[in-house]
Amino acid sequence: MTETDIARVLADDVRAQKLQTLLGGPGYVLPADVKLQLTRTDTSWTLSTAAVDYASFAPDIKPSDAELTKFFEENGVRYEIRRAWSTSYVGFPLSPMWAP
Repeated sequence: MTETDIARVLADDVRAQKLQTLLGGPGYVLPADVKLQLTRTDTSWTLSTAAVDYASFAPDIKPSDAELTKFFEENGVRYEIRRAWSTSYVGFPLSPMWAP
């Protein structure tokens, strides 16, 4: 990418943000905002309470070594830690970026 490409992308982003700020004022509502507000007003909420007796919970789970080995062989991907990559660089342009 060239400096001109980066400057154009940044200018487009700023222009889009200014446009959104102008249109987001009073009197203009985005269709997605209307849909979200209608969904919120049509939503009904209920409050429930659950009680659990942890003292009486004593499951009798005694898997065999063969069952554990089979499980970890079939689901080994879940327990893999992927290698993390980190890179950095410094670029030195061959020509001056801003001419005097």
